[in-house]
Amino acid sequence: VSCCTEPIYADKQLAVREDIETGAPGIDYIISCDAVPRIDDLRVIANKAVVKGTVSISALYGVHTDEHSELEKMTADIPVSQILDMPGLSDQHSCTPEFIVRNCELVPKSDSGVISCELKMECRCSAVQTSTVAIPCDAYSTEYETELTTASLKIPTDQRRADSQTSVKSTVACDGGEVDSIWDCRGELCSVSCRPDGENGLLVTGQVCMTVIGKCAGGTPFVAEKQEAFEHTIPVSNVTPDTSVNCR
Repeated sequence: VSCCTEPIYADKQLAVREDIETGAPGIDYIISCDAVPRIDDLRVIANKAVVKGTVSISALYGVHTDEHSELEKMTADIPVSQILDMPGLSDQHSCTPEFIVRNCELVPKSDSGVISCELKMECRCSAVQTSTVAIPCDAYSTEYETELTTASLKIPTDQRRADSQTSVKSTVACDGGEVDSIWDCRGELCSVSCRPDGENGLLVTGQVCMTVIGKCAGGTPFVAEKQEAFEHTIPVSNVTPDTSVNCR
C-alpha cells in the first residue's frame, strides 16, 4: 500500500526590523496595526529548507495638523527569509512551510513620517515522502494450530493543500449620525470550522468580525462593528468522511 514516511519537522524563531516611510509630515501615535505573512518561495538544498516570504504590514496612525488630528492608513511589504536544518530532507519530499507572526510592534519616530517596525516571528516546515510498504494480510502454519484475527488500519497519505477565496458582503451601521469619511475597515475570521462535504469537497463555515473606523459629519470619530456568518465550499477530490482537515 502507499503511505507517508515519518514526517520531518523544523521550526525557528526570527526577528525582523525595518523602517517604513509613510510620507506623512509627522506621526503622533499608532491606533492599530496588522501583520499578514505569506510564503513566496521554498527551495530544498542539502538537508535544508530555504523559505522566503513577505509580511504585509498595515497600520492606522494619527497625524497632527494645525487645526486638528487626522487619521491616515499605510501599507507596506517587508521581505523575510529563513534557513531551516532538516536532516534527511530531499527534493522527493512534499514540504509545507509556514510563517507565523507572534508580535508586531510599530513605533513612530518623532517629527518624521517614519515608523519603526519590529516583528517577532516563527518559521515552521513539515515534510513527508510517499512510500510503498507491505502489510501482512494472512497467516498460516503447517506445524502449529493457527487462528487469524484481522483489524482495519488507517494509513496517512500525503498532505494536500487547498486554497480558495470567497467574498462576504454586509452593511455596518453607524449610530453617531451621517458618515463623513472612513479611515479604516477590516474583517477578521472567527469560529472557523472545516469538514468534509462528500463529493462537494470541503465545507468551511464561520463568522467574519467586521470593524469600521471613521468620522461622522460633526467631526466625531466612531467605531462600528458587526458579525456576519459565512459558508464556503472548496472543491477537492477524493474527500471521504475519514479525511482529516486542518483549517488555517
